[in-house]
Amino acid sequence: MSKKKHEEVPPEVIFKRKVKKYFRRTIKIGLLIVGYFWLLPLLVPSLSPQVERTKQGVVGAAKQAQTTITQVLGSASEFTQRGTSGDATEKSINPEAFIQETVNDLGDRVKALPREQLKKVKTQFCSDLIEETKLACESTPSSAGDE
Repeated sequence: MSKKKHEEVPPEVIFKRKVKKYFRRTIKIGLLIVGYFWLLPLLVPSLSPQVERTKQGVVGAAKQAQTTITQVLGSASEFTQRGTSGDATEKSINPEAFIQETVNDLGDRVKALPREQLKKVKTQFCSDLIEETKLACESTPSSAGDE
């Protein structure tokens, strides 16, 4: 008996297979969700309150996430608009005071974070600062001659 040789499959074919597989899974999951939220309560009325609570929980979590994102985007766009429109110079506020106000606001927001998030933010900030310092030191011509 001879064994079949495995032929090389082009990357485009592999990609198309993965896309088809992804869509099949998405459709199956979608059908399961539809079945759980709409058909199961109709078929088994005793499960209706449990399904309704789950549905309300999912909707509530989505609304909360949307509200949080809206608040963050609103404050970020306001901050960007204030910085780019030249608010500091138009209102006769010196730029140092504007920067100090912004830094104080950021400090207050950081202090309001829970401990775990605050620790994560501090760690990330310090690692970013160290990385930027390393890159700055490597890019200066005087440090290249010292080594």
